[in-house]
Amino acid sequence: MDQGPGAGDRGVGSLESALGGRRGAWQPGEAMALARGDEFRVALDGVVFGRGQRRVFEGLSCGFPRGQISVVLGGSGSGKSTLLRLIGGLERADSGSVRVAGEDISRLTERELFRTRARIGMLFQHGALLDSLSVFDNVALPLREHTQLAEPEIAAEVRRRLAAVGLQDAEALLPGQLSGGMNRRAGLARAIVTDPEIVLCDEPFSGLDPVNVRRIEALLAELNERLGLTLIITSHHIPSSLRMAHRLVFLVEGTAIAGPPRELLESDDPRLAGFLAAELSETWEGENGPGLHAALASLPARPRGAA
Repeated sequence: MDQGPGAGDRGVGSLESALGGRRGAWQPGEAMALARGDEFRVALDGVVFGRGQRRVFEGLSCGFPRGQISVVLGGSGSGKSTLLRLIGGLERADSGSVRVAGEDISRLTERELFRTRARIGMLFQHGALLDSLSVFDNVALPLREHTQLAEPEIAAEVRRRLAAVGLQDAEALLPGQLSGGMNRRAGLARAIVTDPEIVLCDEPFSGLDPVNVRRIEALLAELNERLGLTLIITSHHIPSSLRMAHRLVFLVEGTAIAGPPRELLESDDPRLAGFLAAELSETWEGENGPGLHAALASLPARPRGAA
């Protein structure tokens, strides 16, 4: 488990001390890898970000491994959506670095940032489809705006992605004719239509019934495994987070605590333990015994993707 440094801490030394906050909490070389950005497809180091007089992040350092599913947790106002906006280049950090696919996007011009954004797909809350466009045209929009593909090529790509999310028969429908789960799947098709390396998903389970939560969860896991996507997901849905995540990132007090799900569940950090205890008791108490024990029992015997 690794923890972000305090305000003003910068560089590899600060990462080493932060990641090593508890005995056995980090793997040798992880801090250096975070600084270089080679093992982490996305890495934030010493990020400070505020809105007006409020500091959202105070020396935030965390990494998101290549080809894995990372789920970002945290209380209301902890900065989950802001983190995605920083990674997507929609916000600029006040200080610190945000490395995406090896580039510090906090130092890029708007033109240079445009090229980096082409490597990122974004699934917005509730799908964020344009109401006046059909499902087909919503998914085609990034290709029409950002590529030189001819219409027959665009049509082939759109239908390929709609088939991947199980919406091959819905291309003529308008967003208002879709269920919540279908809307989210259409948004995901749009997010992956440009073949991004990294996909950012903002609360993909919000407002969905349990059946559709499981469906979207399974779809994200399948896309990760089949396409090798690096998925960074914000969520308040603890059961799905524990089932699908290779890595959890918990935002608290402007910094982060990160590690594999089992490690975070067993953490004695009072901030993390308090958050998880409240969530787990509400979700699992009475099903398989006390919430924490049931949550630990739900985890696979080895990390997802392990040999």
